Amino acid sequence: MKYNIIKAFAYEITDMLVDYDLRWTNNKVVEKIREHCFNAWLDWKEERMMDAFSKEMDDLYKYYDYLESEGEVIAYRDEETGQMCAYTVEFGDPGDEDEEY
Repeated sequence: MKYNIIKAFAYEITDMLVDYDLRWTNNKVVEKIREHCFNAWLDWKEERMMDAFSKEMDDLYKYYDYLESEGEVIAYRDEETGQMCAYTVEFGDPGDEDEEY
């Protein structure tokens, strides 16, 4: 994505001003900055969110690979949707099933 980082930060600063005091929303300069810089800020926020999501998914895949190597979780990718699915399997002694917990 292409965006102007200065415009994104300008919008972020005006957002902080509005959060600090709502009277800034009536300021004409702040209104113009927010109108002019909104698309750049939106692209910047989207990129940050996608990076964070990508890191979380990588950590999740590593965790599933670890658990799968332990034999506790079976994970697979659904071919139609591309989503990662997993379910747990408990391996235990069949003789223990009759005992009360």
